[in-house]
Amino acid sequence: MVCCVAIVMMFVLPSKSVQGTVSDVYWQTSVPVQEVQAVNHSNERGSAPSGAYNVSCYDDSQEVCEEKTVDQGNGFAEVVQECHTETQQYCSYTVDEWTTIQTYDLSGNDLNPVYESPSYSSDQRLGTSSETLTVTFSTSDGQETYTPGSVSEFQQFQIGSEWTLKMNALGGVVGVER
Repeated sequence: MVCCVAIVMMFVLPSKSVQGTVSDVYWQTSVPVQEVQAVNHSNERGSAPSGAYNVSCYDDSQEVCEEKTVDQGNGFAEVVQECHTETQQYCSYTVDEWTTIQTYDLSGNDLNPVYESPSYSSDQRLGTSSETLTVTFSTSDGQETYTPGSVSEFQQFQIGSEWTLKMNALGGVVGVER
């Protein structure tokens, strides 16, 4: 337990503060286009979902034994072994799923991430777009990077602005403040 707490403290809790100046910002956005395609699944635990086809299932049985202590009522106990069979079903099948067929990426070094607007047909859809946001700071200890949690947070990091970086024991940035 003590080791777990120590590890959490090393990675999450700040151990020192360093002054840094924003020297670079970078963003990358991704917009996936998806369409329904046949997807094969092999040896999945449990039964096949509704709508699946080419279904092939089998049962796998294992004998599981446990030792139990049984009170004899005379001040003694006896250890007995109880066994039972557990059966689990495994299935291989094909199911039609929304699958990413192409991803449109854009990137830049400013504070205004842009998302591609790809065209797609009526049997396709846009998946969930995502972004990677990175801020690079120059400090007395060298370059440090920080990953903001949102675009609105990212847009606060003007090139040349000064920030206090909260560093963990391993030298990673765990937070920033003005």
